[in-house]
Amino acid sequence: MKNYRLTPWDTKSLGFKTAELLDLDNLDTEQQLIEVLNMVEKLLIKQSVIFVYTRIKAQNIIAKKILQEKGYYFAESSISVVKNKVQKFTPYKCPNIDFVDFEDQYMNNLKEIARDSFDYSRFHEDPNITENSARNRYYNWIDDLINQNQDVKVAKKGNKIIGFSIQETNMDNNKSKLILAGCAKGREIFVKSLWNEILIYNKYRGVSSIETMISSANVGVFNVYNYFDFKVENTFFGFHKLFKKQSIL
Repeated sequence: MKNYRLTPWDTKSLGFKTAELLDLDNLDTEQQLIEVLNMVEKLLIKQSVIFVYTRIKAQNIIAKKILQEKGYYFAESSISVVKNKVQKFTPYKCPNIDFVDFEDQYMNNLKEIARDSFDYSRFHEDPNITENSARNRYYNWIDDLINQNQDVKVAKKGNKIIGFSIQETNMDNNKSKLILAGCAKGREIFVKSLWNEILIYNKYRGVSSIETMISSANVGVFNVYNYFDFKVENTFFGFHKLFKKQSIL
Protein backbone atom coordinates (compact mmCIF):
# COMPACT_ATOMS: atom_id res chain seq x y z
CA MET A 1 0.00 0.00 0.00
CA LYS A 2 1.40 3.39 -0.99
CA ASN A 3 0.69 5.88 1.76
CA TYR A 4 1.23 9.05 -0.26
CA ARG A 5 1.02 10.58 -3.69
CA LEU A 6 2.62 13.64 -5.18
CA THR A 7 0.02 16.20 -6.30
CA PRO A 8 1.43 18.10 -9.29
CA TRP A 9 -1.98 19.73 -9.95
CA ASP A 10 -1.73 21.47 -6.57
CA THR A 11 1.97 22.21 -7.04
CA LYS A 12 1.04 24.05 -10.23
CA SER A 13 -1.57 26.17 -8.47
CA LEU A 14 0.19 26.85 -5.19
CA GLY A 15 3.69 27.39 -6.49
CA PHE A 16 5.47 24.91 -4.21
CA LYS A 17 5.80 21.12 -4.26
CA THR A 18 2.91 19.31 -2.58
CA ALA A 19 1.83 15.80 -1.61
CA GLU A 20 -1.10 14.00 0.00
CA LEU A 21 -0.93 11.30 2.66
CA LEU A 22 -3.28 8.39 1.94
CA ASP A 23 -5.07 5.63 3.85
CA LEU A 24 -3.98 6.65 7.35
CA ASP A 25 -7.31 5.37 8.65
CA ASN A 26 -6.27 1.86 7.63
CA LEU A 27 -3.35 1.77 10.07
CA ASP A 28 -4.34 -0.11 13.20
CA THR A 29 -1.90 1.01 15.87
CA GLU A 30 -0.09 4.09 17.07
CA GLN A 31 3.27 2.48 16.29
CA GLN A 32 2.24 1.66 12.72
CA LEU A 33 1.18 5.25 12.15
CA ILE A 34 4.41 6.67 13.56
CA GLU A 35 6.51 4.32 11.41
CA VAL A 36 4.58 5.16 8.25
CA LEU A 37 4.76 8.90 8.86
CA ASN A 38 8.50 8.75 9.54
CA MET A 39 9.11 6.73 6.39
CA VAL A 40 6.89 8.84 4.13
CA GLU A 41 8.20 12.17 5.40
CA LYS A 42 11.80 11.14 4.66
CA LEU A 43 10.76 10.21 1.12
CA LEU A 44 8.87 13.47 0.62
CA ILE A 45 11.66 15.65 1.93
CA LYS A 46 14.10 13.93 -0.46
CA GLN A 47 11.71 14.89 -3.26
CA SER A 48 11.71 18.55 -2.12
CA VAL A 49 8.08 18.52 -1.01
CA ILE A 50 7.29 21.58 1.09
CA PHE A 51 3.60 21.12 1.91
CA VAL A 52 1.71 17.92 2.76
CA TYR A 53 -1.92 17.31 3.66
CA THR A 54 -4.26 14.49 4.59
CA ARG A 55 -7.78 13.71 5.75
CA ILE A 56 -8.70 11.25 8.49
CA LYS A 57 -12.00 10.13 9.94
CA ALA A 58 -13.06 12.32 12.85
CA GLN A 59 -13.34 9.22 15.04
CA ASN A 60 -9.65 8.37 14.58
CA ILE A 61 -8.34 9.56 17.95
CA ILE A 62 -4.94 7.92 17.48
CA ALA A 63 -4.28 9.65 14.16
CA LYS A 64 -5.41 13.01 15.53
CA LYS A 65 -2.97 12.64 18.40
CA ILE A 66 0.03 11.48 16.36
CA LEU A 67 -0.44 13.94 13.52
CA GLN A 68 -0.43 16.87 15.92
CA GLU A 69 2.58 15.51 17.76
CA LYS A 70 4.36 15.28 14.39
CA GLY A 71 3.71 18.95 13.63
CA TYR A 72 0.54 18.74 11.55
CA TYR A 73 -2.06 21.42 12.18
CA PHE A 74 -5.83 21.15 11.87
CA ALA A 75 -6.95 23.07 8.78
CA GLU A 76 -10.46 22.03 7.78
CA SER A 77 -13.33 19.62 8.24
CA SER A 78 -15.46 17.89 5.63
CA ILE A 79 -18.34 15.45 5.49
CA SER A 80 -19.23 12.69 3.07
CA VAL A 81 -22.88 12.51 2.06
CA VAL A 82 -24.76 9.96 -0.03
CA LYS A 83 -28.15 9.59 -1.63
CA ASN A 84 -29.38 6.07 -2.20
CA LYS A 85 -32.39 4.88 -4.19
CA VAL A 86 -31.80 7.46 -6.91
CA GLN A 87 -34.14 5.47 -9.18
CA LYS A 88 -37.01 6.45 -6.88
CA PHE A 89 -36.21 10.17 -7.06
CA THR A 90 -39.18 12.37 -7.98
CA PRO A 91 -38.09 15.72 -9.44
CA TYR A 92 -38.96 18.86 -7.53
CA LYS A 93 -40.63 21.90 -9.04
CA CYS A 94 -37.76 24.33 -9.66
CA PRO A 95 -37.00 27.12 -12.13
CA ASN A 96 -36.30 25.54 -15.50
CA ILE A 97 -32.72 25.32 -16.77
CA ASP A 98 -31.03 23.44 -19.60
CA PHE A 99 -28.60 20.68 -18.62
CA VAL A 100 -26.36 19.97 -21.60
CA ASP A 101 -23.20 18.08 -22.51
CA PHE A 102 -19.85 19.82 -22.13
CA GLU A 103 -18.29 21.41 -25.22
CA ASP A 104 -14.80 22.84 -25.56
CA GLN A 105 -16.24 26.33 -26.03
CA TYR A 106 -17.52 26.21 -22.43
CA MET A 107 -14.08 25.60 -20.88
CA ASN A 108 -13.25 29.18 -19.85
CA ASN A 109 -16.71 29.70 -18.39
CA LEU A 110 -16.37 26.62 -16.18
CA LYS A 111 -12.89 27.61 -15.03
CA GLU A 112 -14.05 31.12 -14.13
CA ILE A 113 -17.07 29.81 -12.23
CA ALA A 114 -14.86 27.39 -10.27
CA ARG A 115 -12.37 30.16 -9.47
CA ASP A 116 -14.80 32.94 -8.61
CA SER A 117 -17.82 31.20 -7.11
CA PHE A 118 -16.45 28.42 -4.89
CA ASP A 119 -15.44 29.66 -1.45
CA TYR A 120 -14.75 26.43 0.43
CA SER A 121 -12.05 23.77 0.03
CA ARG A 122 -9.18 22.14 1.93
CA PHE A 123 -7.07 25.13 0.86
CA HIS A 124 -9.65 27.93 1.11
CA GLU A 125 -9.98 27.09 4.80
CA ASP A 126 -6.26 26.86 5.54
CA PRO A 127 -5.13 30.21 7.03
CA ASN A 128 -1.63 29.58 5.67
CA ILE A 129 -2.83 29.51 2.06
CA THR A 130 -3.74 32.72 0.25
CA GLU A 131 -7.24 33.05 -1.14
CA ASN A 132 -5.74 33.73 -4.57
CA SER A 133 -3.83 30.42 -4.46
CA ALA A 134 -6.92 28.51 -3.37
CA ARG A 135 -8.99 30.04 -6.16
CA ASN A 136 -6.24 29.37 -8.70
CA ARG A 137 -6.31 25.73 -7.65
CA TYR A 138 -9.99 25.44 -8.55
CA TYR A 139 -9.35 27.23 -11.85
CA ASN A 140 -6.65 24.74 -12.85
CA TRP A 141 -8.55 21.75 -11.48
CA ILE A 142 -11.09 22.05 -14.29
CA ASP A 143 -8.33 21.35 -16.83
CA ASP A 144 -7.35 18.19 -14.95
CA LEU A 145 -10.93 16.92 -14.67
CA ILE A 146 -11.61 17.50 -18.36
CA ASN A 147 -8.38 15.72 -19.27
CA GLN A 148 -9.46 12.77 -17.10
CA ASN A 149 -12.60 12.41 -19.25
CA GLN A 150 -14.91 12.82 -16.30
CA ASP A 151 -18.65 13.18 -16.91
CA VAL A 152 -19.17 16.93 -17.32
CA LYS A 153 -22.56 18.60 -17.69
CA VAL A 154 -23.26 22.31 -18.13
CA ALA A 155 -26.25 24.23 -16.78
CA LYS A 156 -27.59 27.02 -18.98
CA LYS A 157 -30.36 29.59 -18.77
CA GLY A 158 -30.96 30.81 -22.29
CA ASN A 159 -27.51 31.52 -23.70
CA LYS A 160 -25.91 32.06 -20.29
CA ILE A 161 -23.86 29.37 -18.55
CA ILE A 162 -25.00 29.42 -14.94
CA GLY A 163 -23.30 26.34 -13.49
CA PHE A 164 -21.94 22.86 -14.06
CA SER A 165 -21.47 19.42 -12.55
CA ILE A 166 -18.56 17.01 -12.86
CA GLN A 167 -18.92 13.42 -11.73
CA GLU A 168 -17.29 10.04 -11.98
CA THR A 169 -19.69 7.21 -12.73
CA ASN A 170 -19.07 3.51 -12.29
CA MET A 171 -21.74 1.64 -14.23
CA ASP A 172 -20.38 -1.68 -12.96
CA ASN A 173 -21.97 -0.92 -9.59
CA ASN A 174 -24.32 1.89 -10.73
CA LYS A 175 -22.74 4.45 -8.42
CA SER A 176 -21.66 8.03 -9.06
CA LYS A 177 -19.21 10.27 -7.25
CA LEU A 178 -19.99 13.96 -7.62
CA ILE A 179 -16.58 15.62 -7.80
CA LEU A 180 -17.46 19.28 -8.29
CA ALA A 181 -20.71 21.14 -8.89
CA GLY A 182 -22.10 24.60 -8.38
CA CYS A 183 -23.61 27.76 -9.81
CA ALA A 184 -21.95 30.95 -10.93
CA LYS A 185 -21.82 33.86 -8.52
CA GLY A 186 -25.08 35.76 -8.72
CA ARG A 187 -26.91 32.71 -10.03
CA GLU A 188 -27.55 31.07 -6.68
CA ILE A 189 -31.29 31.14 -7.34
CA PHE A 190 -30.70 28.18 -9.67
CA VAL A 191 -28.83 26.00 -7.16
CA LYS A 192 -31.80 23.74 -6.46
CA SER A 193 -32.53 23.57 -10.19
CA LEU A 194 -28.97 22.37 -10.80
CA TRP A 195 -29.13 19.61 -8.19
CA ASN A 196 -32.57 18.65 -9.45
CA GLU A 197 -31.07 18.16 -12.92
CA ILE A 198 -28.09 16.24 -11.54
CA LEU A 199 -30.43 13.74 -9.92
CA ILE A 200 -32.68 13.49 -12.98
CA TYR A 201 -29.61 12.83 -15.14
CA ASN A 202 -28.29 10.11 -12.84
CA LYS A 203 -31.70 8.49 -12.59
CA TYR A 204 -31.87 8.43 -16.40
CA ARG A 205 -28.43 6.78 -16.56
CA GLY A 206 -29.49 4.02 -14.17
CA VAL A 207 -27.41 5.18 -11.21
CA SER A 208 -28.56 3.81 -7.85
CA SER A 209 -26.56 6.04 -5.48
CA ILE A 210 -24.59 9.28 -5.54
CA GLU A 211 -21.94 10.32 -3.04
CA THR A 212 -19.80 13.41 -2.58
CA MET A 213 -17.59 15.24 -0.11
CA ILE A 214 -18.41 18.77 1.06
CA SER A 215 -16.89 21.23 3.49
CA SER A 216 -18.44 21.21 6.95
CA ALA A 217 -18.15 25.00 6.90
CA ASN A 218 -20.29 25.32 3.78
CA VAL A 219 -23.67 25.43 5.50
CA GLY A 220 -25.47 26.63 2.39
CA VAL A 221 -24.51 23.66 0.23
CA PHE A 222 -25.07 21.25 3.11
CA ASN A 223 -28.66 22.50 3.31
CA VAL A 224 -29.05 21.86 -0.43
CA TYR A 225 -27.95 18.25 -0.03
CA ASN A 226 -30.22 17.91 2.98
CA TYR A 227 -33.11 19.29 0.90
CA PHE A 228 -32.53 16.51 -1.64
CA ASP A 229 -32.39 13.88 1.10
CA PHE A 230 -28.67 13.11 1.07
CA LYS A 231 -27.51 11.48 4.31
CA VAL A 232 -24.25 12.10 6.16
CA GLU A 233 -21.94 9.08 6.08
CA ASN A 234 -18.87 10.36 7.88
CA THR A 235 -16.92 13.38 9.05
CA PHE A 236 -13.28 13.96 8.14
CA PHE A 237 -10.61 16.23 9.62
CA GLY A 238 -7.97 17.75 7.38
CA PHE A 239 -4.43 18.13 8.73
CA HIS A 240 -1.64 20.01 6.93
CA LYS A 241 2.09 20.39 7.48
CA LEU A 242 4.85 22.64 6.21
CA PHE A 243 8.22 20.90 6.03
CA LYS A 244 10.03 24.21 5.71
CA LYS A 245 9.52 26.93 8.28
CA GLN A 246 8.55 29.57 5.77
CA SER A 247 5.47 31.60 5.10
CA ILE A 248 3.35 30.57 2.14
CA LEU A 249 0.98 33.48 2.53
